[in-house]
Amino acid sequence: MSQYELLSVKSDRAILRNRVPETEAMKTIRSHGGYLTGPFEANNGSEVWNVGFDAAENAEEALSALEQNNEFAVESRDMISIDDFLDLVRNVGSAKQLLDSCRDLTAVERATMKQAYSRGYFRSPRDATLSTLADEFDVSCSAVSKNLRRGQDKLIGSAVEVFEDETE
Repeated sequence: MSQYELLSVKSDRAILRNRVPETEAMKTIRSHGGYLTGPFEANNGSEVWNVGFDAAENAEEALSALEQNNEFAVESRDMISIDDFLDLVRNVGSAKQLLDSCRDLTAVERATMKQAYSRGYFRSPRDATLSTLADEFDVSCSAVSKNLRRGQDKLIGSAVEVFEDETE
């Protein structure tokens, strides 16, 4: 890194502002009308870039050009309409609040909620019970129940606050 500024640290993550010379890959993207749409993440020698193009044909041309000298994988290709984009911009506070509530889950709460959902605990009728979930985690039913309630409280509490914000 030639120049960086530490913006924030939270747990095991840091946000840096990094200034580096333009790479050949970024030059290729920009020469085809592309641009970064969000921060990129660097981890263990790999980078994840969020790149946007205003026209699908520009994206195709850029990807073809990138294949010549770069190793990469496209993880997803999503198009967003201007109406959806404006809706997101108008509701960025609410979206961040919901994301933060997901991030505030402990690892145990997150694992319990994911397992309960995937096993059908929240379906009607239930496909899983506290007992079956407790067996999977090798803990008591009351421990699973407590983890589910804490996780639900965080997520539902945040959602209710967002509902209230939208009705004001």
